[in-house]
Amino acid sequence: MAALQLIAGFSVLAVSILWRGYVLSVLWSWFVAGQFGAPAISVAQAIGLALVFGVFAYRYRPSKDVSFAFLAFDALFTPLLALGVASIVRGFL
Repeated sequence: MAALQLIAGFSVLAVSILWRGYVLSVLWSWFVAGQFGAPAISVAQAIGLALVFGVFAYRYRPSKDVSFAFLAFDALFTPLLALGVASIVRGFL
């Protein structure tokens, strides 16, 4: 059972990293490249940027009693929410 949880954890982590990289590359193309003429970035470049910025960004985590399901939901839903809000904001540009 512990091995299955470990595999699930790494799977969610991998999907989350790729998903966040994709969302960042889309947001970059919408707001940075589109507004400032910067070149578009690939998903791999976006993942690298997210890792660099993540080193310096502090994110509050609630107590250790948070379930795996909550953390997985948060890791996958937060970028989706950002993409949804950004698509609305993009409509005003």
